[in-house]
Amino acid sequence: MRRVSYRPTVMVVGLLLAVFLLGIATPVSAGSFTKYATIAAGEGFASPINAVGPPDGARSEGWMGSEGYLWGGGFATESGYITKVVIGVIYRVDIPAVDDTVTLKYSLDGGATFGSTKLTWVPGDTAWVEKTLDITSDTSVNGGSWDWNDISNLKIFVQNTVVGPYSRENEDEWFLNIDDTTVMVDAFFVTVITSETPTTTPTTSPPPPPPPSFDFSISASLSDLTVQRSGSVSTELNVNLVFGIPQTVLLSGVWVGTPPEGVFPSLSPPSGTPSFSSTLTFSTTPEATVGSFTYQVKGISGSIVRTTNVSITVTELAPPAAPTLLSPDDGVVLDTVTPTFDWADVVASSYNLEIAT
Repeated sequence: MRRVSYRPTVMVVGLLLAVFLLGIATPVSAGSFTKYATIAAGEGFASPINAVGPPDGARSEGWMGSEGYLWGGGFATESGYITKVVIGVIYRVDIPAVDDTVTLKYSLDGGATFGSTKLTWVPGDTAWVEKTLDITSDTSVNGGSWDWNDISNLKIFVQNTVVGPYSRENEDEWFLNIDDTTVMVDAFFVTVITSETPTTTPTTSPPPPPPPSFDFSISASLSDLTVQRSGSVSTELNVNLVFGIPQTVLLSGVWVGTPPEGVFPSLSPPSGTPSFSSTLTFSTTPEATVGSFTYQVKGISGSIVRTTNVSITVTELAPPAAPTLLSPDDGVVLDTVTPTFDWADVVASSYNLEIAT
């Protein structure tokens, strides 16, 4: 029996399909493209006529008088990732200006807002001259990057401005200041540079700081303390060398949060060379704020800072224990009306003595 195979046909069709798909794929290209305006307009004295491109140097170019402007747009697009955008105008004047100015600027929303990058000059060229402006780094109106949609929305403006403000009071002087210069535009254009891949600005992290030449640690032997009003309590701070050549460490402290009234910390000694110890003492007054507080001790040596926290609770002054009578003996009968009493010392501001008769 004769066998018929269709596999080669399928392979040919597959190859043709692949070639077709490759043919319709839009490659991302790199290159330089100069696009000329296909539409132009203006107002005031402006008469755009053929202020579009490519330039032809004809006498029928668009022109504008004092305080007029022209714009060009309708730029064709290409493909590729945009890396540079330069706008330009080909212009000349009939009479060189003295101090009136021309400004080259651009907009992406029809002239409602303008990019922050502009070019202003006193027009004095009676022969055709190109004026260009690189707007690549100006991302004030395009969201931070350039793409071909921005180019399709691009409008390039030239504005002819009389130097000096206008008002009814100075109207005659203002007209005398007009340079009577006619600015003529032959074409607006934009030059776009593209690449095959997106361009990103590499971000570099700052180098890490060099390791310290030495290091130390700081800790408290007792980190939770309790003290009564009119009292004092202490803990020992241990400042130990971790590595390196010992350097002087300065000790200081600060309350974390609202500091209590009537609680006074002190450090002795306030500095030293690791390893060493320092005594942290809290002294309280009779009116010291009752409550719990946190005191942070800092050890500083150059740029190295180490800390440890000590908690302290201030309580009310507890009533003293009942005193012990030393003399005379309790219950003894005295034969004097001026006896002397003596008892063990207690912290008290007044005493009550009861005598049975």
